[in-house]
Amino acid sequence: TVQTVDLSQDGVYRLEADPSIYYEVLDGGIRFIRADCPDKICEQAGLLTRVGETAVCLPRQTVITVTEGGAGEVDAVAG
Repeated sequence: TVQTVDLSQDGVYRLEADPSIYYEVLDGGIRFIRADCPDKICEQAGLLTRVGETAVCLPRQTVITVTEGGAGEVDAVAG
């Protein structure tokens, strides 16, 4: 795990481990919005909102997965 994100905090963020990747937290979900990769398939994955959903950017070796956090909160893990 490189970074854990609270999905209750809407906004646009950069991945700390790879600043070329931007993701958005919106309405309890998370999605890639910009990645420095040639095909941009990760950006087409859309908003992930359910536990277990995953989006991958293979060229940048980055995975976003929605996991269940403590006290019923939903978090995302990126890295």
